[in-house]
Amino acid sequence: MDEICAWARKSPLLRKYHDERWGRFITDDYEFFSLLILESFSTGLSWELILKKEETILKATSSLNPYTLKDYTKEDEEILLHTPGFLPHKGKIASLKVNAIAYLTLLKEFGHFSSYLNHLGIVPVDHALKDGDNMPNQDEASLLLAKDMKKRGFRYVGPVILYSFLQASGYRNDHLLSCSFHG
Repeated sequence: MDEICAWARKSPLLRKYHDERWGRFITDDYEFFSLLILESFSTGLSWELILKKEETILKATSSLNPYTLKDYTKEDEEILLHTPGFLPHKGKIASLKVNAIAYLTLLKEFGHFSSYLNHLGIVPVDHALKDGDNMPNQDEASLLLAKDMKKRGFRYVGPVILYSFLQASGYRNDHLLSCSFHG
């Protein structure tokens, strides 16, 4: 059996996410936004729950297209609130529009989300972890990113959520050294 990060052994869904998506370097602005929203939805919840609801979330929100979400109305939000399988959380649903507007404004300013990260000095880092006990849940970059994004109007973007976002998008390589996906 291949060695993998311990958290990925907890369920087949987490294993699939680990093996196919987690830590893969992202450059596409739509992928960044989609991941950012999914991560923000995980505030106070497990990532596995978000993965279970991901298909419903994508289907109900035009694949988390920020150009669609920026025009959401209260009626659209109410529909999502009552969509079976969606997260019944008014604040997170309302954040879809707010975060889409903030994201598109950011893209106007920087051209690409990766350019924004570069502007903040956020670059890929390999923590070369020997075990999961030393895996951080935030760092200076996620603190800086959270502060700046909140200033720009984003919601549900604390440093722990954004550290997870940096891990998932390939900006923090926290695959264990023993993991066959480290590299």
